[in-house]
Amino acid sequence: MEFLWSSLSLLSLVGSIGGTVHLLLHYRRPASAVSWLFALWFLPLFGVALYLMFSVYEGPRRVRRRRRLSRRLRERERVVRGETEGSDESEYEDRLAPVAERVGALPPIAGNAIDLHADGPAARAAYLELLRSAEVEILLETFSWEDDAFTREVVAVLAEKLAAGVDVRVLIDAIGARRLFDRNLRGLIRAKIPFERFLEPNPLKGRFQINFRNHRKILAVDGKRAIVGGRNCVLDYYETGDDSIRDLTVTIAGPAVEALRNLFLEDWIVATESLDEEPVDLGAPAAVGDTVVRVIPHGTDEDRDAFLPLLSAALREAESEILIVTPYFVPGISMTHELEMAALMGIRVRLLVPRRSPERWPDIGARRFFGSLLEAGVEIYRRPLPFIHAKAIIVDDKRSFLGSANFDQRSFHLNYELTCEIPDERFSKALLEHFAPDLELAERLDPKVFANRPWHTRVAENFVALFEPLL
Repeated sequence: MEFLWSSLSLLSLVGSIGGTVHLLLHYRRPASAVSWLFALWFLPLFGVALYLMFSVYEGPRRVRRRRRLSRRLRERERVVRGETEGSDESEYEDRLAPVAERVGALPPIAGNAIDLHADGPAARAAYLELLRSAEVEILLETFSWEDDAFTREVVAVLAEKLAAGVDVRVLIDAIGARRLFDRNLRGLIRAKIPFERFLEPNPLKGRFQINFRNHRKILAVDGKRAIVGGRNCVLDYYETGDDSIRDLTVTIAGPAVEALRNLFLEDWIVATESLDEEPVDLGAPAAVGDTVVRVIPHGTDEDRDAFLPLLSAALREAESEILIVTPYFVPGISMTHELEMAALMGIRVRLLVPRRSPERWPDIGARRFFGSLLEAGVEIYRRPLPFIHAKAIIVDDKRSFLGSANFDQRSFHLNYELTCEIPDERFSKALLEHFAPDLELAERLDPKVFANRPWHTRVAENFVALFEPLL
């Protein structure tokens, strides 16, 4: 027994030292680092296990390989940019250009057309139409996938296209689709559709982490058109009614699809570990419209994450109005200050969130930030059912951000996300009109009523907020 305890003590010490060295080499947020140091040294073995599962990223070798692949593929975006040079870009875009250049963001690409899906049924029709139009290639990436009426219809089209010689690839996050014995994936398995799970935890391969999930949603077809946004491959996202999920997706056609296709191929090659694969060059898509799109991938292995700097720059350039729509709101201190400062400077800042989300912890944690925002003049609206899962930020009717990222710490720092920046006045106004009914249905939070909430509610909010740096 004494030998056992000695061995466990030694193992705990080695794990704590190793975790500390790794943390000090790679941490990004000091508050999170302090919390992890506490866990590593005061929760023997358990703290080390938590660190492996929740904080250790993919690993230096995998990250370096992905970055090399990323640089190679993204050279194509610069070629596409050169071929579409000369299209009009707004004065507002010019003011953001220095920030974009310094953080290494992908260039904005002109010549696109964008179609906003009005509701779930419209999104379903657009999704299936795009799949049926495929002649060469279908690339489908999603976080969640369930075996239901919608995905069975999708699988039927994929099987038909695969039999016709179309290159079909499906990429699903390993945690987002996890069910006992792959129950949700049995349709794909039976139809022999080529699919991969993204970063499935596997201790035998040194992958312990359950954080750092692939939260992106992309459907790219023939390198010409793509659907992006927040909808997963789950029936509830494509229906209406209180039991459905209200979300946002768009169809993009034109040169920006090349960047979306390349992003999928990066994720696919990392998931399959086929790092020597040379993607087929389908050629640069032709310009089909006059909308500018910047594709912003963000995740733990980006050379320098461009999303937060670009978002901060856009918020600081606001002159009259900011609307943020998000299902989960845990902004952290820095983004809270950005929103407070905008409101204090006379900008109308509105936040649209669900009245209640399926996950209680983020709801409780969000309220920790509401008080100071309300005091600064931010308007907070809580929408009743159906649950709103849309993610969008609109600045001054001129610039929009939409995609898979929530306004929370997980999307800012942990997940692999995709955001599209669209500096287009017509599209931004259409997006505001899209959310106008939601704002009318939503209840505006009264600052006085909120300030008088019970003490035990405040205790719960502050307790949950303690874990925000670890998320």
